Amino acid sequence: MTEQLFYRFIKLELTQFVTTATDSVDDDNPAELSSSFKFGYNFDEEVVCCTTTIIITKESCQILRAELNSYFKLQPGSVASISENDHVILPTALMTQFASLTYGSMRGVIYAKTMGTKLEKIVLPPNDIQNIFTNPVKFQRPLSGL
Repeated sequence: MTEQLFYRFIKLELTQFVTTATDSVDDDNPAELSSSFKFGYNFDEEVVCCTTTIIITKESCQILRAELNSYFKLQPGSVASISENDHVILPTALMTQFASLTYGSMRGVIYAKTMGTKLEKIVLPPNDIQNIFTNPVKFQRPLSGL
């Protein structure tokens, strides 16, 4: 697909932010980070949701867990170009762009929410998201009338 897709960033929603075991932050042991991404699509609103989950652990103890949803409204012409029968196929390039924007937003959220706490020393590093998504995601329109 070479056609440019147009969208509008419409909303951020922090659905989870939990900090625990902050006493272990002061030691010199390295923190471990895991990040994950998932996507959803609302056919009625033509909106893609990208969810980023971050978990930071130290010595097998979770010290931070955060989940952030970013919502992107696709323009009608863009929806038509990625639609096929009763499916919408989200191309990997668009997934990468949405995940990158969501992850960058998460970096800011974690920075802002941990300022003035023991966790402010932990900075979420940049993430090279470009090679994470190798296959497009296919969303099927739900059956109506059930």
